[in-house]
Amino acid sequence: MTSSGPQTRGFLFADLRGYSAFTEQHGDHASAELLGRYRELVRREIAAFHGAEIRTEGDSFYVVFDSVSEAVQAGVAIRDGTTADPGPHPIRVGIGIHAGEATDGEQGIVSSAVNVAARVCAQAGAGEVLVTETVRSLTRTFLPFRFTPRGSRRLKGISEPVRIFSVQPGTSAALATPTDRRRRVVKAAAGFALIAVVVVAVGIALANRDAASQVGQQPSASTGIATSSPAGTHDLSRFSDPGEFPNDAEQALLERLPSRIASGCQRADDAEVPTFGPGTGPEGAPTAERLRVRAGVSCLTGTTRVTYWQKTYERGITTEDLFYNLVIKRSLEEGSCVARHRAFEAWEAGAHSGHVMCYPRGESAVLEWSYEDADIYAIASRLDGDMEALLAWWHDVGRLLSR
Repeated sequence: MTSSGPQTRGFLFADLRGYSAFTEQHGDHASAELLGRYRELVRREIAAFHGAEIRTEGDSFYVVFDSVSEAVQAGVAIRDGTTADPGPHPIRVGIGIHAGEATDGEQGIVSSAVNVAARVCAQAGAGEVLVTETVRSLTRTFLPFRFTPRGSRRLKGISEPVRIFSVQPGTSAALATPTDRRRRVVKAAAGFALIAVVVVAVGIALANRDAASQVGQQPSASTGIATSSPAGTHDLSRFSDPGEFPNDAEQALLERLPSRIASGCQRADDAEVPTFGPGTGPEGAPTAERLRVRAGVSCLTGTTRVTYWQKTYERGITTEDLFYNLVIKRSLEEGSCVARHRAFEAWEAGAHSGHVMCYPRGESAVLEWSYEDADIYAIASRLDGDMEALLAWWHDVGRLLSR
C-alpha cells in the first residue's frame, strides 16, 4: 500500500454466512476446516489483486486496495472461487465494497468509507458481491461486469440512503449513473435543438387507442422523425401466437402489480410503446427508437389509466435513458411534483427506486416513472387533469411492485 497523502481507495469486507449455525450443526472440526479453506481462498485473491489485509476476526475480513477496480475484481474472484471450491461443505460468503478518499495516520487508514463498506457487506447474501454507486461509477467503464440495481438502503450509522448494486458476470449495456445518463442525453440532444422544439409535442400515448388523442400521440410522418423498429425486438407481435390475454409474459407482469390495479387490465396497444429520440439515422436524419419491450398491460382504476411496459433483458435503451430523454424533450426541471406539477425527481418506495416526471398534457394530468431495478416503465394519466389526485394515487398504489 502507498502512503503518500490522501487517495481514493477501495474497501472490501467479506463474511461467511451462517457460520455460527454451521458450527452448531457440524461441530468445531468441520467449522475449522471450512474457515481454513475460506481464509486461504480470500488471501489468495487479495494477493492476486494487490490488496492489504487490515484485520481478520473469525470469519470476517477487512481489506484495502489502492485500486477500486481491483477491489471489485478481488470480490468477484472470491465469490467465483467459492463455487469452484471442491471442499466437503460450500463456502457461503457475502462481500461488500465501497470507495472513498482515505489518509494514513497513526491509527492506520482513516476514512468514513470503511464504515459504509462494512454496512454494505452486512446486506450481502451468500454468494453475493454488493457495491455502492460510488464504486459502480468509478469502475463501470473499465470492468467487464454487469451492475444490477438493488435499490437504496438505509444503513446503520449512515445518515443518507446508499444506492447498492450487485456485481454480475457480463458487460452492462448501461452502467452510467442517472446523472451521467442525463448529461449524455443532453449532449446528444444539443445537435437537434430545433428538432426538439418540434418533438416536444410528440408524446407517448397513454391509454388505449380510443384515448390516445387525449393524452398523447406517437411520432408520425408530420414530425419528420422516423421510427426505428428493429425486427423482433420491440413489439408484442414477436410472440408467434399471443393467444388470449394474458400470455405468459403479460401474466408475469400482472403478478408484479398491486391487486387493486391488476384486476382491471388488458393487453397494451403495441402502437403505444414508449419512443426514445431524436437520434441520428442515415444521412443525419433524425430517428426515434422504441423501447424494446416483452410485455405491456394497460389498466383502468377509476379515472386513472396506467400502462406498465416490461423491458426486454437484452442490451439497448434502458428505462432511465428513456426517462431522461423525455425529460429533455418536455423541458422539465428537477423539483417536487407535489409543489410544481411540472417537474421530475427521484423516488424510492421499499426495495424499489427510480425517477418520476409530472406534467399537464392538454386537459390531462400525466405521470411517467421508471424502476431502476425492475426494467419497467410506467405511464399514468387522469383525463380530468387533477394532478394532486393522480399523485395521491401514485404514492398510494401506483408505484408499488412485488419483487
